[in-house]
Amino acid sequence: MSVSAFYLRELLLVGVLAVLAFALLRKPERIALCEKMLNDRGALAFAAMLSGAITWYVWGSLTDVPNIHDEASYLLQAKLFASGHWTRPAAPIPAFFEQFHVFVDPVIASKYPPGHSLLLVPGVWLGLPGLVPMLLVAASGALVFALARRLTNPWIGLLTFLLWAFGKTELRFHSGYLSENTTGLCWLLGFWALLEFRERREGKWLSVLAACIAWGAITRPLTMVAYAIPVAVVVLWIVRQHRAWRTVIPAMALGTAIIGVVFVSNARVTGHWRTMPWNLWSEEYMPWDAPGFGLDSAPPRRTLPPDMVAFTKQFAEYHRAHTLDNLPHHAWERVTEIAEASLGSWRRPDVRTLLAPFALIGLVLLARGTPVREGRVALACALALFGSYLSYAHPASWTLYYLECSWLLPFAASLGLWTVITFLARRRWTLDMTLIRGLSPVAAMASSAMIAAMALYALPRAESAKEYENLSHRTLRSWRAFLGAQIPASQRAIVFVRYAPWHYVHESFIANEPDLDRAHLWLVYDRGTEDARLAALAPDRATYLFDEQTHSLTALAPTLARR
Repeated sequence: MSVSAFYLRELLLVGVLAVLAFALLRKPERIALCEKMLNDRGALAFAAMLSGAITWYVWGSLTDVPNIHDEASYLLQAKLFASGHWTRPAAPIPAFFEQFHVFVDPVIASKYPPGHSLLLVPGVWLGLPGLVPMLLVAASGALVFALARRLTNPWIGLLTFLLWAFGKTELRFHSGYLSENTTGLCWLLGFWALLEFRERREGKWLSVLAACIAWGAITRPLTMVAYAIPVAVVVLWIVRQHRAWRTVIPAMALGTAIIGVVFVSNARVTGHWRTMPWNLWSEEYMPWDAPGFGLDSAPPRRTLPPDMVAFTKQFAEYHRAHTLDNLPHHAWERVTEIAEASLGSWRRPDVRTLLAPFALIGLVLLARGTPVREGRVALACALALFGSYLSYAHPASWTLYYLECSWLLPFAASLGLWTVITFLARRRWTLDMTLIRGLSPVAAMASSAMIAAMALYALPRAESAKEYENLSHRTLRSWRAFLGAQIPASQRAIVFVRYAPWHYVHESFIANEPDLDRAHLWLVYDRGTEDARLAALAPDRATYLFDEQTHSLTALAPTLARR
């Protein structure tokens, strides 16, 4: 189907839905009833439950294996915390246990700050590690709807929420153990606390805001610096205008206490409170993996296993091409991918793409601060986040880094649609709060038509995301199932993994447990004749060799440990 034919079909669909909306909402009392329902607390509960349900449906399980290297690192650290430890002693022979984004010597620990992993602990205790990520998404969904509704009206709120919930970035990354789900909630809850503090000047809301910023900072520091600077400007203006200086001290004390956790983490993992594990791991394994322009050609301090070498070769090209001269091109690529994730694109359109022109109008309105004056703060935070990550080389399709502000473009599109329709209906070209707060039956019907269109496409989009999730997890899920079927649960074993030449470097069969002494399996690299050294250190463990090329698991002779 040609693009023009596609748009004609979608316009016809929205037109039919608009006619149905007119038939159902032509009486003002019906619109008022719908608005009352959308303003009710039950609507927030619906948004939370739908967000959580989408995550669970796409994921398919709350006990899934971590698929991305970063996820495995976060989950390992959560298991360490759940067992009452910050770190564990080094692996017996570290070269066998090397894992992406994980220290195996002199301690076993994640390279990442502790904020996200600490939140995952309750789920680990319950044997449902995916529970907390699902709850984080559910809370974020409720806040997206609540914020959009509070700043404008419930029609814009509902459309914003649906565009956000079924966005490409959300469907792809909500179902996982990645830390952006934590900082995403910190951003949204922080915005809500900022609104409450502006209206009430109560210290408790400034403390909530400080806690959100601080917890985000011990999760993703760069992301929260981008958020904190514009927010701090607004807070200082409020405090100065209303002489609310007393509220600052408790908030600063709480924020400082939370930030202190990261210094404890530094000391436990690296041995020094000022040395960040992320920086130390990069120096030892991948010196090029840091903000900056061009490729840092310094060699790693450690000898990398073959899959890490292949990984380095792939990503070194991104860093080599990430120069100041290429920055405008890369920035445009990233903007394009972010826009496509929220609204589709002209090349790969869907019904959301009809809102693209309205999104541009909405962004202009947010930048003006009229009729939504808070829009400037949200937009400033989003621009600061985008600008911060311009210093870091990554594939343009990796929109995960901007998940915290991914609700803003849906909000701009919904705001633009409502404003334009209301302008046309009233024929009064003034920007004021009545545009979005007053009753506008025609705009409510137009929004309802788009809401209905999103609802019609909801299940196909979720199903498509589930298929992608199953495809991306297929290898590691089948790998764990294969081991479970081949090795008795009562048997402690070492599995030496021999990768095929064509091994996909973004999937790792090597995975460490927080307590290697008690672990059922050691999943380690095959190092040929050196395997006997490791086997000798654990003579009570059976030994196996897994060959990826032949997909075979071979029991090794008991004499291996005695070689």
